Amino acid sequence: MGEYWTDPENFKYSQVTDVGDPAQVAAAVHDIRLAVLCVLDAVLRRCERDPGYGFIDTKLSLVTGRDFDAGDPIRGRGTIYGWIQGRGLEALAGHDEWVRRQQFLPAAVRESFHERILRVLARAVEKTEAIRARNEGHLFFMMSPEGKPLRLDERGAPQPFDPPGGATNMSDLFYAKGLAAAGRSLGRRDLVREAAETFGRICEDIRAGRMYSDQQPLDPRNPARPEPGRFGNGGRMIAIGAAAVFVEVAGDGGWAETGFEFVDHMLGRHSNPADPSACAFGLPFDMWEFVDDAGRPWVKDGRLLSDPGHATEFVGLALKLVRSAEKAGRLPEKGRGRAEFYRKVLPEILKRNFENGFSSRGFGIVKSFDLISRRPINPQMPWWNLPETMRAALEVWAETDGETKEEAALIAAKSWNAFAKNYVRKELNLMAVQTLEEDGSVVDVIPATPDADPGYHTGLSLLDCLDLLPAV
Repeated sequence: MGEYWTDPENFKYSQVTDVGDPAQVAAAVHDIRLAVLCVLDAVLRRCERDPGYGFIDTKLSLVTGRDFDAGDPIRGRGTIYGWIQGRGLEALAGHDEWVRRQQFLPAAVRESFHERILRVLARAVEKTEAIRARNEGHLFFMMSPEGKPLRLDERGAPQPFDPPGGATNMSDLFYAKGLAAAGRSLGRRDLVREAAETFGRICEDIRAGRMYSDQQPLDPRNPARPEPGRFGNGGRMIAIGAAAVFVEVAGDGGWAETGFEFVDHMLGRHSNPADPSACAFGLPFDMWEFVDDAGRPWVKDGRLLSDPGHATEFVGLALKLVRSAEKAGRLPEKGRGRAEFYRKVLPEILKRNFENGFSSRGFGIVKSFDLISRRPINPQMPWWNLPETMRAALEVWAETDGETKEEAALIAAKSWNAFAKNYVRKELNLMAVQTLEEDGSVVDVIPATPDADPGYHTGLSLLDCLDLLPAV
């Protein structure tokens, strides 16, 4: 029976057309479990085939299914992506925690996954900690296997460079929460303590405006270079998810309070209130990516950029933080009132931004949307925002009643239907193709990194969905 769950041929491409039909929900749960376990097995097998490499290896094309050429300067094994290593640690550790609780799996299968995950985690931590030791505690978006920071030159080729001294970056943030989760799985409290200290420094840098995005622009339609006077919401949003990890892993360190602080900042600076007369631009509960140094929405060339998937991801991360804090008994002082406020406001942000971004033809969620013209800026549709939206919708579904609960269930169903039908591929061990064009065709672009998702956006989001859905 264990082999059943690592055979992609058992995926049924289930669709939920009636959220009140238990049989349809059960079929979706079956497929979600299968997708999670097939991808986990595939990632582990890739890492096991060359233990000496050590890094989490998802260097394959999700268009052709073949490994990238080892010598490719962007895609090959000579370029390590800090985001992928940090996300991979968190993903594998999260899968380990989930698998060990699943009674539908034979005990021998659960133990096998556990042992395999620990071996891969231990090697990856050894590699990345060695890099951090050479780089004063930092990882970077692009690095050599020895840890030399890389960035793209004017020709788009990676070149060594000297990064800004002292300040933390997005790779450090992804890695801190990954290291904490890995430390728990490996039974190493020293790693959890190191991760917590790193996360504390990152939060200080976020508040002071020092933390920077080290992402390099690998997709011309998704520019990632900073602009003077423009400030994004990405650091705080990912830190909200990190706060939930630290609440679960590191205990009482004020992490829930830190996360709530960042939720309040996002709501106050990056979203419209309920009152239409008080909206900066657009409609109530719109959410935008950037503000200026006065905290006003960043309008350029007459456009106010929104990433609808980031907005729905924010909803899921914020509500997960509330749930994690309540479960751990770590709700901050006066936090109950904030939690209730979030449960009223965040469902509205989910509904508004899903409506802004979801394809009229049901293919997926667009990458970027202009809140002034109410039209897509980049109509291409990455895979990651669908499972993130599913998590957000099911967090709302679990905490609300009446019409809001029904609307959240429909959003979750539409997101799953699009993801299962348009992105998941049996020939890729149920990994998802990265990006669809406006007409639903697969397009070979790099949303953020060329490395495939190691179970972070897809796996961790879907694991939360399984925990929130009724047991079947």
